[in-house]
Amino acid sequence: MKTFIRRIYVLGLLFILVVGLNIFFSHRNLESQLRREMERSISFKLEQITEQVSFDLARVENTLHAAEVIAKTAKEDDEILKAFSELLKPHETYLAIFMGFPSTKSIYANDWIPPPDLDVTTRPWYEAAVREGKLILTPPYLDIAEDRLVFTMAKPVFGPGAELMGVVGIDKSIQWMVGLLEREKASENGHSFFFTPEGRIVLCACPDYEINRNRNIAEFSDLDDSSLWQNPRGLKQATLHGKEGYFRWEVLEDLGLIVGTFAPLSDFIDYGALNLQFLASVLILSVVIFYLFFILQRQHVIKPIRELGEDIMAISPDNLAYRLPIHKGHFFPSLRQTINVILEENQDHFENIMQQQEELSAAYAQLVVHEQQLQTQYEEIKEHEAHIRFLAERDPLTGLFNRRKFAENLQSCLDKGSSGAVFMVDIDNFKNINDTQGHVFGDQVLRFVGAFLNKNLKPNATAYRFGGDEFLLLVKKETAPKNLGQIFQSLTKGLAETTEIAGRQINLALSAGVVCYPLHGKTVDELLIKADISLHNAKQRGKSRLEFFEGGMAATFSKRIEIENLLAETLKEENFTLLYQPVIKADTGKIAYYEALIRIKGQPMPAADFIPIAEESNLILPIGRWVIAAAIKQLTEWRERGKDLRPISINVSPKQFYDAYLADFLSSRLKANQIEPALIEMEITETVFIDSMKEAVGIIKNLKDLGVVITLDDFGTGYSSMNYITSIPVDRIKLDRRITEKHAENPAVTIAKP
Repeated sequence: MKTFIRRIYVLGLLFILVVGLNIFFSHRNLESQLRREMERSISFKLEQITEQVSFDLARVENTLHAAEVIAKTAKEDDEILKAFSELLKPHETYLAIFMGFPSTKSIYANDWIPPPDLDVTTRPWYEAAVREGKLILTPPYLDIAEDRLVFTMAKPVFGPGAELMGVVGIDKSIQWMVGLLEREKASENGHSFFFTPEGRIVLCACPDYEINRNRNIAEFSDLDDSSLWQNPRGLKQATLHGKEGYFRWEVLEDLGLIVGTFAPLSDFIDYGALNLQFLASVLILSVVIFYLFFILQRQHVIKPIRELGEDIMAISPDNLAYRLPIHKGHFFPSLRQTINVILEENQDHFENIMQQQEELSAAYAQLVVHEQQLQTQYEEIKEHEAHIRFLAERDPLTGLFNRRKFAENLQSCLDKGSSGAVFMVDIDNFKNINDTQGHVFGDQVLRFVGAFLNKNLKPNATAYRFGGDEFLLLVKKETAPKNLGQIFQSLTKGLAETTEIAGRQINLALSAGVVCYPLHGKTVDELLIKADISLHNAKQRGKSRLEFFEGGMAATFSKRIEIENLLAETLKEENFTLLYQPVIKADTGKIAYYEALIRIKGQPMPAADFIPIAEESNLILPIGRWVIAAAIKQLTEWRERGKDLRPISINVSPKQFYDAYLADFLSSRLKANQIEPALIEMEITETVFIDSMKEAVGIIKNLKDLGVVITLDDFGTGYSSMNYITSIPVDRIKLDRRITEKHAENPAVTIAKP
């Protein structure tokens, strides 16, 4: 009971604390308003400074314009000097008015006589004015003779024919700005000063400021971020000379300087008075609230809690069915109800514990049984441990070492500094074996090749399964190209003698790429990449061959990847375009049809450079569909413009030809655009007949059923002969140029006319 009452008092104190915080934040709000007033004061003072500086620069510019007029109209140097002297008199802050001539001489209207060897054309103000061709303003600098900060404003003078007559200039002291900074400071203890974008103080109305002292604003403030000065103006809370306040700045672009003014918070805010007011308010409010709280809690808390405590003390662990009485007029009915709910839950919990104890006893017996089963499983794992170790290093299909073991062995050779070679071997046309004879037979072929490699390699060579139909050979202490070539030749020769596997006829051939270590690489990944590049080149050059890695291969492979990425991006952005080359009838001179030639917008690359790569990367299917859609769209546009329509011939690659959805796609595009199928010609080559003449003929018939025209292009360059002409259901055959040229040279050949 006493603990509960103490908690009530704590709650009262927390309430007082909340009220006090409310007063505190009100105090902070007042302080915030004072800060905003201070910001407005700082901004006003800074505007006064910038307006005065701008006005003074305008006066200098007007004087300089007058000097320019004098220089143009005066005929003698003495006349110019006299006029300049008159201009100089009313301006105490002007140190000199002068003019430099292209002949290197100069005139100074301040009693200073230039030395004879002074070349005025080399002075920075002269060079800058001539280079810019207009009025220029130099950054402030310290005049050694006068020991004052000055800047120079100069302007080129041109004659009637736009010839350069010279450069007039004015040296002006900026020491007068010290008084301006002192007058326009934002508060009693504030500071105003000029500084460079790098933070170097140029001029300051400060007691400890010296012109010759090269001080930086970061030395006595926390304004060490020079990127702040890239903003033309700004306001920032800062600490200057150990005082917290606000700093306002503005960039003077004409002078190349920044003017800033600082005002400490202490000049605007009396923290002592604010704190005293705050403490007094909190104290008075706390006393009032505490007194009210004490009266209320005695009447409405202490007495009801005493009654509740007596009822709670009646709870006994021996009587789990006891519940607190709830009558009309009782205080804390919800609390009593909650306690009763807890008592009921405790009773249920006790009963559940008893039930769980029985279940745990049964579960323990089950755990004993599981332990026995786990012991049995552990013994089985120990029995299979050797097989697990085998699978960690071996390929389960071929029994050869796996890729992980290859990397481990090759890394060991590299660490020892030894030399050798790595072959990456690939079974030629393995995909066709899988597609035509099934994956089960494909696995039998892989097992056979793995066993063959393992059996026919020399003791210094080891075979590994790399993945798919690719194998790796690690040859130690051998880098001679001749000997490595003999290793490959012996393997291909032995494999070529195999004509049957699992009762099926087969012809096996290998392609390989080889790299030498450490010549071609000092890491496993680098050697594998270069071996893969070499293998790719072997495939590109006709398969069934060995290619040694050369430096140029990497560049070629990189170029291929670059083109492949370009094709993917071009396809994504639809950045292809079609050119339409007319084919003319020789007898009439009219257009027979158009050939669609694909190009990449903004790229001079011919199709012969990127179409083979598209076929290898399987991008040829979406590219081919884009060509079909674009050609049909072009026919639609011609029709809408009232042009006579001529057929468009489209080249179809073997992969696209064997696309199961080609006919459906073509039919849907023709119907959607209401284009006659006969206006589309599909050009194929003899390569579509290599795998299956029967299947190819069936596809051609399906396309012809749509109404499109089928053309056989470059006939005579591939595997077909003249006997096939009658069995291929095409509409037109285009003979390869080499056939016509060859027969044209034969006098025994004549042209047959229908």
